[in-house]
Amino acid sequence: MNIKRKLVLAVIAYVALGVLVWQTLSNEPIRVFDFEVRLRTATLLIVGLFAFKTFLHYWRLRIEETDAAKADKG
Repeated sequence: MNIKRKLVLAVIAYVALGVLVWQTLSNEPIRVFDFEVRLRTATLLIVGLFAFKTFLHYWRLRIEETDAAKADKG
């Protein structure tokens, strides 16, 4: 499968997860040690970090493909 298609499918999945998180979790704060954390916000942050990691992986693969193409020409 093409890497660009995989990226699009992953982004769609992350958006779907974000919508489900927004709809199902309450935004009431919970106490963690001395901090009050909103469960919805924390979960969306974690999903966002996974999406960011996915984009970094995609960009790394694109750079590696470009470098390999340059090495083949030179």
